[in-house]
Amino acid sequence: RYLEANNRPERVDLRSYARQGLDIVPTVHEGAAVRQMEKRGIQTNIGNLNREIRAVNNLMKSIRQLIQNLKGWITELGEKRKELLAQKAAEEATLLPNLLMKYMEIRKEERKDWTRAGQNRGTSQDLKAVSEALSYLRQKGLSTVEDLEAFLESSGKSAADYRNQMKPKEARSKVIDGILASRTDCKECKPVYEKYQKIFFK
Repeated sequence: RYLEANNRPERVDLRSYARQGLDIVPTVHEGAAVRQMEKRGIQTNIGNLNREIRAVNNLMKSIRQLIQNLKGWITELGEKRKELLAQKAAEEATLLPNLLMKYMEIRKEERKDWTRAGQNRGTSQDLKAVSEALSYLRQKGLSTVEDLEAFLESSGKSAADYRNQMKPKEARSKVIDGILASRTDCKECKPVYEKYQKIFFK
């Protein structure tokens, strides 16, 4: 309400990532003791776990963005598939590299009324995007539309599976870091304890 009253576009959502429908693995609350240890350069299990979670979230974000782009291309290509099938044999038209190359040709034709600079800029952007897509498809061993559709279906489960794998690690890390934090506190408090022992129990 405060943000809205001040005409700010930002909004605060207190729901968990899962309740918001976001495929993001939440980091683990570190607590004051763990943060102090990390500030001193002491790597903790929870700190390492959070670094791993952030790296995975960044990777998943990149993959989701690429998948979103691929979905957009496949949707567009699906609308033009009859035209593609008329020009090539059916088995060739289902090959993703052929589809992407044909997609570039169609995009180039759509830009024929643009300025030369606009055409060159559009072609350059398409070439970069298609090159990245082809590289990704090769890495994943995807060559046909059917391969891609199966991959998209299975990849949607990966973030949920990873969250389930992280739960035991998270619980164990909390216990270990609690023990390490207690040991650090004991070492810091020991001189004070010994000093007061000497004062009050001479």
